[in-house]
Amino acid sequence: MHRLFWSFVVSFLFASTLPAQAKTVAERLGHPADSKLLILHADDLGAAHSIDVASFAGLENGAVTSASIMVPTPWITEVAAYARAHPNADLGLHLTLTSEWKTYRWGSVEPADKVASLLDSAGTFPNDEKLVAAHAKPIEAEREIRAQINRALALGIRPTHLDSHMGSLFTTPELIATYVKVAHDYHLPFLALKGSPLAAPQAHVHLAIGTAVKSGIAHHDVHRHNGEPSVDPLLERGPTVDDECDAPAGHRDSHERVGSMKASMLSRPQ
Repeated sequence: MHRLFWSFVVSFLFASTLPAQAKTVAERLGHPADSKLLILHADDLGAAHSIDVASFAGLENGAVTSASIMVPTPWITEVAAYARAHPNADLGLHLTLTSEWKTYRWGSVEPADKVASLLDSAGTFPNDEKLVAAHAKPIEAEREIRAQINRALALGIRPTHLDSHMGSLFTTPELIATYVKVAHDYHLPFLALKGSPLAAPQAHVHLAIGTAVKSGIAHHDVHRHNGEPSVDPLLERGPTVDDECDAPAGHRDSHERVGSMKASMLSRPQ
């Protein structure tokens, strides 16, 4: 994540244990029940002009079908202009509480004095999600991610979903619950992870999903495995320089890992 490259992320979604009366996600989308579903997703839009250009091209030529936007970043207005011109584009928000580059930094949308626990001594977001886990106050994280969503709406972006930059909102049960609560309040689907080394432990995700269900999100709107709502492990591929010279091999490796399961695959064109 600390350099610009293609990375390939595969999350395996199981719907085989849904109740008999409920349709699978594939069926609800008009496909046979046992279909393998693939979503190609780009993130970090707004972080740099080059990322934006590559992502817009990918959306338009079908290389990716979905993308997510970092609202606090310097190039957000470029993405907003694209979103306004392409109202049917599948553009979500990559909720941001980290700023990973050494000299290229960004901070909060909310005034700094209202989200002090989210910022470093320079007034920008920390460069590591572990620092978010250690210092972020959930009430201030909620204040900031709401500000990011409201800023996007004010710019004319109509987000289709929410996810988390560098997984910072997946690092503690309290932050996950905050993330799910906000997603529910704005009636937006959200990415949830289970079993990833970059994500919170499985129990944390169950807490988040439990919060969602208690808040009124229907059980059949969340994938379930062994009777519990869940999303299976996230596999992320971050290519080395040699890998970048053989991108098709990276795709083949990711597809082999998908195997015969229903899956969504997230790509980052950077």
